[in-house]
This record gives sequence, structure tokens and C-alpha cells, in this order.
Amino acid sequence: MIHSLIQRVALKPDWVFAFLLFSAPLTAAEILPLDAIEPGMEGEFKTVIEGTDVQSFPIRIVGVAQNFIGPERAVIFAEALDSTNLLFGGVSGMSGSPVYIDGKLIGAYAYSYNFPKEQTLIGIQPIEHMFEITEFHPPELPGMGTPRPAPMDRMEDAAVLSSDGLAKQPELSFEWVKGGKDFPAQSALQFSQLPVPVALGGFSPEVVATFQPYFDHMGLGVMQSPVGGNQEALPAYLEPGSAVAGVLMSGDFNAAGVGTVTYRDEDRILAFGHPFFQNGPTEMPMASAEIITIVQSLAQSFKLSNIGPVVGSIYQDRLTGIAGELGRMAPTTKMNIAVEAPGEIRRTYEGDLFEHRQLSPMLSAMAMMQSLFSTMESESEQTIYSEITIELEGHDPIVLKDVASGTNGPMRMVMDFYSIYFGLANNPFEFPRVESIDFNLKLEDQWNQQLLEQVIVESGEAIAGETIQVRILMRDYMGTSLSQEIQIPIPHGTEGEILEIQIGDASTANQSWSVNQNSSMFLPRPDSRSLTDIVRSLEDRQGYQALYVKVFQPGDGVRMRGIDMDNLPPSVVASIASPKTAEVMQRTSKSERWGGSFATEGEFRGRYTFRVQVRD
Repeated sequence: MIHSLIQRVALKPDWVFAFLLFSAPLTAAEILPLDAIEPGMEGEFKTVIEGTDVQSFPIRIVGVAQNFIGPERAVIFAEALDSTNLLFGGVSGMSGSPVYIDGKLIGAYAYSYNFPKEQTLIGIQPIEHMFEITEFHPPELPGMGTPRPAPMDRMEDAAVLSSDGLAKQPELSFEWVKGGKDFPAQSALQFSQLPVPVALGGFSPEVVATFQPYFDHMGLGVMQSPVGGNQEALPAYLEPGSAVAGVLMSGDFNAAGVGTVTYRDEDRILAFGHPFFQNGPTEMPMASAEIITIVQSLAQSFKLSNIGPVVGSIYQDRLTGIAGELGRMAPTTKMNIAVEAPGEIRRTYEGDLFEHRQLSPMLSAMAMMQSLFSTMESESEQTIYSEITIELEGHDPIVLKDVASGTNGPMRMVMDFYSIYFGLANNPFEFPRVESIDFNLKLEDQWNQQLLEQVIVESGEAIAGETIQVRILMRDYMGTSLSQEIQIPIPHGTEGEILEIQIGDASTANQSWSVNQNSSMFLPRPDSRSLTDIVRSLEDRQGYQALYVKVFQPGDGVRMRGIDMDNLPPSVVASIASPKTAEVMQRTSKSERWGGSFATEGEFRGRYTFRVQVRD
């Protein structure tokens, strides 16, 4: 066992020694079965309330309730007897604390009412229910560690067609899910699972407050904490009752959820006694932790913690608990942020990100926001230039370039990135293996924004094969007038036609089936058929440091899988766009004959459409 463990951790010499030093195999505890438990029995639960030392606290069994969290899913009720736990009530972070009667393990402290009372009633997850995790989902099961694709119904709202086959534009909004469904806030009168306290380090109160509603919808209680600390000074040893953490982000920015180890058999552990996210198979870095103190709160007491070194991976996240393996390595996304500020100041941040459909986009967006808004170089009037490179396994890198200025520009840039990553991670085809994300951010100490005021066609007639000269009138944030002349080609073969010319910013250029009319939120098009299609659509995404021109000609056509088929005969359009067609497609009443972009000095905003008659 130890020999195989050394082989698995050979690539991580920085913590192998500490792991082997503190992780001698443990003999599994003796079990007291559920049917042997009776009211009035007294025992103890073990947990850490300060530092890393496991302490014992007395309990008395009240009874057993059947069908608690589902059919044939019992819960053991017990009451705490010591004055400390009577004061604390149910403590977030004690989830998984092993409970013993006469030295025999009966289960994990996992449920409570979320307020202190003279009687602290706790719910114990029977250990038999936790054993089912490893019984039915052993760590050697093939396919572990690769999250499943998002469900197809995430595209249902976007795949709405009218009776004539023209695409309807839905109202889209962010959806925050846990295990595929939304979790409302718990009432104080509900007997429910203890929340997992997610400690955030390196984030300001403003950044945490911005994303607080999203954590709430996922059922996670978040707090600012000095997560990480001096990891070398914290022990790597895990035993029943020790604090254990699921690491969501590590490095200069940190996020981790803390619970307690229930059971250990050599290098395998069970913990929490309830789910973290209930993702099923997963690969989440697992670390030891120390408890700074317990913060007493009328709403919900919780453990304040530091996270120790990574010692393995959580490989199952199920209804009755989590399963982890010491020495197992979880794949992570490398994240690098470089911020260049005036005065040749350059700051860099780095870290590793847990691969998760909802949390990876959110935590990386939080790190981006923190880097922009909460550094010594941030000011109220700044322009931000960004280049973000997303490295995907098996695909060419996705490079996103953008500029943001004005009062709302920086937040728009952060949320644009979030929505792109969220749409990518939640595609219904395959979970994208994001190997790295590199942010290159440049700050300029003034607003640099051009707002469209007027479009003037300066040439006389539109002639096929020639160009028309157009003057773009703009103003900056101080009201100063600016102008830019552009040449727009009139395509061959358009004699006698009335062409529509559209001039607009990035939100106009990016409008398609995958983008909401009222925001820049990215969603995969319903005509996408693979991750490659989604990557291609992201490669075509435009930034705000240009104005974009499109020339449209009237004519029936079809858009399918991001490809325009224009000027088709009516019979062909009717055939391929019929309800019997296997492909999802969009009928169009005009075809794009030419498209181009013209660079602007800063962030360009505005939109204008006009028509020209092409001379015969």
C-alpha cells in the first residue's frame, strides 16, 4: 500500500515527505450498527475546536428517525451534553465529526438546527450509509475525475423558433445550480445539514459581496479568512476528528470548504456526513486544516480555519458524505494574472483552480475583479486593456482581447469573462479540460471612451465594386468631438439592391443566436454540435476597441452550426428548414455580404443602421 502510494505522489516531492511522515496507516474503527442503537445511550463525538488536536465531547442518544433524507435513509438524533456545545449550537465545519458509543463508531455529526438553544440537538449520519459511497463507487472505477457535460436542457430556452423558422431571442439570465437544481435558503426552523464553511482568502469585502448571492444559491456559507497561511507549519496528518478541507482555489487567492474526517482506513477517508456539492464523481484537491477558533453566532456558529498542505483528492461527493484518497492527485487549472500599471509597475498573481462547472468561472472572475479593483494602483477613472488566453486540452488556445472604460466598463469586462467561461464549462457535449488561464491586464490612468453620435455618408452614390466614404462622429467622456473616416465596400452583384449597413460596437458585432440582445452574456448556440463549435464561436468573439461594419443584402438563407448559407432558392430553404430536418437551424431574411472592423483609440460604444440604394 505504502509503496504504491509513493509511486502516486512521486511528482510532488514538495509534500511527499510531510505526507509520509504524518500518514502512517490507521486501522479502521469498530462499528456499532444502526439497529443496535437505543435512546438513552451515551457516547461522544470527536472534533477540533482549536488548533489541530482532536477533542471529545459527550452526547446522549435521543432516538432514530427513519426515512429522513430519503427512503430507507435514517438519522440518529442526539443531544450535546457539555456547556461549550450548548453555547455554540450546530457548528458549520463540524460536519463529519465521528460519533462513538463505547468506542464503537456509529456515524457522523452532520445535521442540526442552525441556531444555539439550551438544547443542542444534532443529527448523525449512520456510518452504514457512508460506507455505501465506497461500496458502490470504489476509487478504481473507470471514468473518475472527468466531470460530465452539462445537461442539454441548458440550451432549451435559446432553441426557440417561431412558426416560420425565424429565431426568437429569449431573455437569458445567469442560473446558479447545485447538483442540477437551485437550493433556496434554509429556514432557521428546519433540521438540515450543516453548511460547509467556505473560507475565502485574498479577496476584499467588496468582491465577496458582489458574488455573495451566487454562493448563497449554491448553499455555501462564505467568509473572509486568512486561508492558506504557512502551509509548511501545518500538519498533514488526518485522523477521525481532524479538520479536512476541499480546496477550490489555492495560491495568491484561496478558497476552501472545511469539514471533519469521520473514518479512515489506511489511505482512504470518509468525511462530512452529507454532500459538499453532490457532484458524484469528482477530483477535488484535499488538504489538512487547523482551526483558529469557533465563531459563535446566533444565526450559525462556524469554524474559522487555516488550510494546510494538499495531501490527496476527494474523488466522490455523494448524498451521505465525501470520500477521499491520500496521495491521489487532482487535476487543476493553472491561473496566472499579470497587472501592468502606470509607472512601470507590474504585479503578478498565480494559483491553481479546482475544475468545476460553476465554481471555476466564478472564482477566476473574482480573482480578475480583485486584481483590477483592489490594488494600490486602481483608481476611479481608468481604462483597462485585457488579453485573456484560455488553454484547452485538444484545442487551439482561445484568446480574448478587450478594452473597458467608463464607470461600468471594468465590471462589464469581468462579467463578460465570467459568462464566457461559464458558457464554455457548461456546454452539453463534453467537460472542457482547461489547462490554464492567463490574464494580461494593463491599466491606464484616465477614461478612454468614444461614444457614437452621428454617421455621415460623404460619397454621392453606391456603386457595386466600389466603396462609399463614411464619417463617424464621436465624443469622448469629456464631451470632446472626435471623427474617423472609413471606407465601406459595395459588393459585386448587388446592382439595383437596397443594402443595409450596420455600424456598431462589440455587443452589436457579437449578436447572434448565442448572445442576449440586452447584455453580452455568452451562451452556446443551440445549433452547436460539439465543443469544437463552441470554441470556434469564442474565437470569433470581438472586443470593444474597434467599431464593426456589416453589409447585408436582402435574400432568404439559413444559418446552421454557425455557417451562413445565403441567397438560396425558396424551394431549398423550405426543404432544409422544415420541421423534419434533423439539424437545428435559423432562417434569415438577409445575408451578410461584407464585414470588417476599424480600430478605435479606446472603448467604442454605439450602434447605427442605414440603407443605401446601389446604382444599376
